[in-house]
Amino acid sequence: MKKRVLFVPLFIGLIFFNSCDRVKKAFHETFSDENQRQEELSDAFNNPNSGTRNGKDEVGREKTIEDAMKELRTIINEHDNVFDKQQMEKVEEMVKKEMEKWGNTEFFLLFQPDKLDKIQEELYLFLNTDEVMLYSSPIFVDYDRVRVVAVNPKNKSEVDWYSYETKTDKWRKQEPKKLSKNDLEHMDKNIYPFSTIKLSTAHQVYTEALKRLADIEGGELPSGPTYYHNRQLWSMILRGSRADYKFEADKDGNVIKFEMN
Repeated sequence: MKKRVLFVPLFIGLIFFNSCDRVKKAFHETFSDENQRQEELSDAFNNPNSGTRNGKDEVGREKTIEDAMKELRTIINEHDNVFDKQQMEKVEEMVKKEMEKWGNTEFFLLFQPDKLDKIQEELYLFLNTDEVMLYSSPIFVDYDRVRVVAVNPKNKSEVDWYSYETKTDKWRKQEPKKLSKNDLEHMDKNIYPFSTIKLSTAHQVYTEALKRLADIEGGELPSGPTYYHNRQLWSMILRGSRADYKFEADKDGNVIKFEMN
């Protein structure tokens, strides 16, 4: 009986000791982390350049954008610098603003006609066919991607969206394009060879649009042109602070319309 009485206080003591140890550990972890956090906040307040958001990372980001701007100038100069000095300054201003807004430095696809030609050729390899047939949906050519709707070479009744992105530098198959019974019955009228147009024409259309945008107050860098096969033209909307404008070019990139919306 005495042994049992001795064991009870000993057992309670062990529990109390362990509990204290855990409380001590929790206290240390909690307030140690809090102290560290307070030190970091104090350091950030007293030395703004020490923070990851306002210091090293921000400087690095600015350097990345500046490097990207140098790359842009090089690319444009390689293609005979289609802009005069005033236009070039405006283009640089708009591109840099978009980079800072979205944190994206891949804005150059539309300035590289040779790259666009290569991208077009690569879709033939991706689909393993001698002739890519496109469905008569719009073709989107943007800063860093191209999107088309192409016919499955192995099954003419299937069409899908395909996308090229600069970050991967390759094509990939995306979602299917839903067709109706009427679409399938008139399939021959709804498809056309990819070879009848050139993606690089988007470069010509885009640069012509940017030349005009340089004279528009508060002009914003536009998305790339969209090609409409049924109308045989490229189309863009140019946005300014006082008015928006419609810009259109024919299949070969010749300007056919530039007017206020």
